[in-house]
Amino acid sequence: MDTPHYSSGAKGMIAKARFSCDTSASQVYVSNSVGIKGPCDKPLPNGVPDLDWDNGKYGCKQSAAAGYSTVTVKSGKTETRYAPASGQPGLKKVTGKYYRAYVFYRYKGSEQYRFYKLSASFKA
Repeated sequence: MDTPHYSSGAKGMIAKARFSCDTSASQVYVSNSVGIKGPCDKPLPNGVPDLDWDNGKYGCKQSAAAGYSTVTVKSGKTETRYAPASGQPGLKKVTGKYYRAYVFYRYKGSEQYRFYKLSASFKA
């Protein structure tokens, strides 16, 4: 999970998640969603992204998420996914405000488990 950053192509702040497979298996299937929050008045905390991020406690003004039903990652390769989705505008960049990105994912065979990863909090 990359730290949120400004994209000149999206004309705003974006999140970028990278999925890689280092096993000898030919493919790993990953169900996931990638998201970004910001601009926020306070840094978003560590831990599972939850309703606290949305209830006004951190002063977040926008969010964007992109759902990907399945990402196929071949052994030794990396796949990249974005939020907002490619072709969509990024979140407005506001100097002095905070942004944080997240990804939720599952592996085929462990559908009962939902994992997450957070980026570092970024102050624009």
